[in-house]
Amino acid sequence: MPCACIRPLRSRLGPAIGLGWTEIAQFLKTTSRAETFSAARDRALLCVAYDLMARRSELVALNVEDLHFLDDGTGRALIRRSKTDQAGEGSVGYLSRATVREQRDWLVRADIKHGAAFRRIIRGSFAAKAGVQTGRAGERLSADSIAPVFKGIAKWINMRPEMVTGVSGHSVKVGATQDLLSFNMDLPSVMQAGRWKSNRMPMRYGEHLLAARGAMARVAELQGRD
Repeated sequence: MPCACIRPLRSRLGPAIGLGWTEIAQFLKTTSRAETFSAARDRALLCVAYDLMARRSELVALNVEDLHFLDDGTGRALIRRSKTDQAGEGSVGYLSRATVREQRDWLVRADIKHGAAFRRIIRGSFAAKAGVQTGRAGERLSADSIAPVFKGIAKWINMRPEMVTGVSGHSVKVGATQDLLSFNMDLPSVMQAGRWKSNRMPMRYGEHLLAARGAMARVAELQGRD
């Protein structure tokens, strides 16, 4: 079994709280696709961000035309430009079946057929009898809107207030990195998945996990000190 991931990562530059699959699955479990219009978007947003290990700018730049759903239920997403790909050569990321289901549900519900895949919610009225919040999709989400969405999700799943404060627009990328490392994925594979050209950030995100698997930790076990 993979070791438990330590979510609160207190870096020297300040707090960086990861939202990994444990937190995402909790949100999926405690929301219903039929519950609210915004929940459908946020479910898809979380799942796509996780599978692609997307930076906030990469996430909001996705268009429907960049998403390809395959016959086997999985999908692919074209990330046209990223922080480490200023030339715009692009890269293709994997979307799991669970993610494709959530993304399809959001696109159908929002009646989005082309253009921005993730958009802000224009609130509608609350239909008391149906128990659902109506709404419609507006303009493309901005990069600055991702952190408030993730913080709202952290509050929904009852994360401690001090942890919610540390949630940022990159928290899903942090959590995904920690999850990969907890399953003993090697650093080159993590770097490839996260589109990093150096190992500095994945090592920083996973420093607690890496310390537990480092040379001194292994020697301590061999010496009977653990």
